[in-house]
Amino acid sequence: MSSSAAGPHDRRHPDPLTLTPAEKLIAEWEARHDVVARGGRATPGALQHHLAVEHSREACTRAAEPPPVHRSRAVHQRPPERPTPWWLRPARG
Repeated sequence: MSSSAAGPHDRRHPDPLTLTPAEKLIAEWEARHDVVARGGRATPGALQHHLAVEHSREACTRAAEPPPVHRSRAVHQRPPERPTPWWLRPARG
Protein backbone atom coordinates (compact mmCIF):
# COMPACT_ATOMS: atom_id res chain seq x y z
CA MET A 1 0.00 0.00 0.00
CA SER A 2 1.15 3.45 -0.72
CA SER A 3 1.05 6.24 1.86
CA SER A 4 -1.50 8.16 -0.22
CA ALA A 5 -3.88 5.19 -0.06
CA ALA A 6 -3.81 5.19 3.72
CA GLY A 7 -7.01 6.22 5.43
CA PRO A 8 -7.56 9.48 7.30
CA HIS A 9 -6.82 7.72 10.58
CA ASP A 10 -3.26 6.96 9.50
CA ARG A 11 -2.33 10.60 8.93
CA ARG A 12 -0.55 12.57 11.57
CA HIS A 13 -2.97 14.90 13.32
CA PRO A 14 -1.93 18.23 14.80
CA ASP A 15 -2.14 18.79 18.53
CA PRO A 16 -5.85 18.55 19.46
CA LEU A 17 -5.46 21.25 22.11
CA THR A 18 -4.45 23.96 19.65
CA LEU A 19 -7.05 25.91 17.72
CA THR A 20 -6.87 26.78 14.08
CA PRO A 21 -7.30 30.46 13.18
CA ALA A 22 -10.85 29.73 12.00
CA GLU A 23 -11.70 28.03 15.31
CA LYS A 24 -10.26 31.01 17.20
CA LEU A 25 -12.50 33.39 15.25
CA ILE A 26 -15.55 31.21 15.94
CA ALA A 27 -14.74 31.04 19.66
CA GLU A 28 -14.25 34.82 19.81
CA TRP A 29 -17.55 35.39 18.02
CA GLU A 30 -19.36 33.04 20.43
CA ALA A 31 -17.83 34.79 23.44
CA ARG A 32 -18.84 38.22 22.14
CA HIS A 33 -22.33 36.93 21.37
CA ASP A 34 -22.67 35.58 24.93
CA VAL A 35 -21.63 38.93 26.40
CA VAL A 36 -24.17 40.79 24.28
CA ALA A 37 -26.88 38.28 25.21
CA ARG A 38 -26.17 38.86 28.92
CA GLY A 39 -26.44 42.60 28.43
CA GLY A 40 -22.73 43.20 28.98
CA ARG A 41 -22.76 41.81 32.53
CA ALA A 42 -20.12 39.35 33.63
CA THR A 43 -21.07 36.02 35.15
CA PRO A 44 -20.53 35.66 38.92
CA GLY A 45 -17.85 33.02 38.32
CA ALA A 46 -15.92 35.22 35.92
CA LEU A 47 -16.16 38.16 38.30
CA GLN A 48 -14.96 36.07 41.25
CA HIS A 49 -12.05 34.73 39.18
CA HIS A 50 -11.08 38.26 38.12
CA LEU A 51 -11.15 39.50 41.73
CA ALA A 52 -9.11 36.53 42.95
CA VAL A 53 -6.47 37.12 40.28
CA GLU A 54 -6.28 40.84 41.11
CA HIS A 55 -6.02 40.10 44.85
CA SER A 56 -3.22 37.61 44.22
CA ARG A 57 -1.40 40.06 41.95
CA GLU A 58 -1.63 42.84 44.58
CA ALA A 59 -0.41 40.49 47.32
CA CYS A 60 2.59 39.45 45.21
CA THR A 61 3.39 43.09 44.46
CA ARG A 62 3.22 44.02 48.16
CA ALA A 63 5.39 41.03 49.12
CA ALA A 64 8.06 42.03 46.60
CA GLU A 65 8.38 45.58 47.96
CA PRO A 66 10.77 46.32 50.82
CA PRO A 67 9.07 47.27 54.08
CA PRO A 68 8.63 50.99 54.74
CA VAL A 69 11.33 52.64 56.84
CA HIS A 70 9.03 53.74 59.65
CA ARG A 71 7.86 50.18 60.27
CA SER A 72 11.37 48.75 60.53
CA ARG A 73 12.39 51.45 63.06
CA ALA A 74 9.29 50.91 65.16
CA VAL A 75 10.28 47.31 65.80
CA HIS A 76 13.39 48.44 67.72
CA GLN A 77 11.71 51.19 69.71
CA ARG A 78 9.73 50.78 72.89
CA PRO A 79 5.99 51.16 72.46
CA PRO A 80 4.55 54.40 73.85
CA GLU A 81 3.43 54.17 77.46
CA ARG A 82 -0.28 54.26 77.99
CA PRO A 83 -1.78 56.05 80.98
CA THR A 84 -2.95 53.85 83.85
CA PRO A 85 -6.74 53.53 83.94
CA TRP A 86 -8.47 55.15 86.95
CA TRP A 87 -9.54 51.80 88.44
CA LEU A 88 -5.92 50.61 88.65
CA ARG A 89 -4.49 53.77 90.20
CA PRO A 90 -3.69 53.66 93.95
CA ALA A 91 -6.30 55.25 96.15
CA ARG A 92 -5.48 58.68 97.55
CA GLY A 93 -6.30 58.90 101.10
